[in-house]
Amino acid sequence: METSTPSARRHVLSRVLQNHLSTDEVEGQLLTMLFAGYETTAAALGFAWYALAQNPEIQQAFHEELDAVLGDDPPTHADITDLELIQRIMTEILRMYPPVHTIPRQTTRDVDVDGYQIPADTQVHLPLLAIHRDERFYDDPSTFRPNRWTGDFEDTLPDYAFIPFGGGRRTCIGREFATLEATLVLATIGQHWTLEWMGEEAVSIEPEMTMKTKDGLPMQLRPR
Repeated sequence: METSTPSARRHVLSRVLQNHLSTDEVEGQLLTMLFAGYETTAAALGFAWYALAQNPEIQQAFHEELDAVLGDDPPTHADITDLELIQRIMTEILRMYPPVHTIPRQTTRDVDVDGYQIPADTQVHLPLLAIHRDERFYDDPSTFRPNRWTGDFEDTLPDYAFIPFGGGRRTCIGREFATLEATLVLATIGQHWTLEWMGEEAVSIEPEMTMKTKDGLPMQLRPR
């Protein structure tokens, strides 16, 4: 692939190829960009609009915060700290509908977990959906309540009770970017549109590679 022209150097694939990676490494980098940088954020935003449409009072407060903080100006990185409710909304979405709903690991030795014997070379999965909706950690865990994330609530949670981006040394390196991206996109759309849920029943989730819905997300956009 020709990468000498300025326009070519702007392509993501061209930038990756300039690092002289192997074919397997290039494929791995591109898969990471598409999966982690697009698919997961899109899933989180879809569920955010569903939750807002199902909770009109919260959606109204969401729009009021946008109007108060942004007016007619597009949101920027500098506005993030002032968009407090939107940050809580996205945090609550990551709790209730974590786009990456399971974290796979491979055991390197025999492990005893509370009496359960797991042999070496066994793939195990950490079920984020179950953890994030555990009543030991969250009051009324099946209810969308962004304001639960006020004050020092997150600091009171046990380690690994909230891990939408994983934990430990393998925490997702795109955490800050993904959070920023989702917040700004939600704010940008919310400035101009209100979304109304058009489904006949509550959404039914279907965990695949990322969190999905069985019957899509039928929504109607209404200009504000």
